[in-house]
Amino acid sequence: MSDKQVVVEQLEQLHSLKLDVCPDCLATQRRDGALIYVPPNRRHATTSKNLLTLWVRPFGARMRIMPDPEEMYDANHRTSYRRRLTRLYAELLGREDCG
Repeated sequence: MSDKQVVVEQLEQLHSLKLDVCPDCLATQRRDGALIYVPPNRRHATTSKNLLTLWVRPFGARMRIMPDPEEMYDANHRTSYRRRLTRLYAELLGREDCG
């Protein structure tokens, strides 16, 4: 499998995972090229709003699920990613501040 095919497969898996956890999340591209996924209730917040930050690299997908550090996507950790995303999503939904 080529590097490009690997990256596309990783992005498809991450997109599916994000849809499972937050089907109505909004996607925005930051100035640094990263994609951020934000629950609709946090769209006007200036902090504590990202469910998932994703960087597309030629060799794979780099991601960050707050408050953890950035990491390379690994399909073997999908269960852990789902658990972390679900926990963060619940926390973000419970927040009422917008900044």
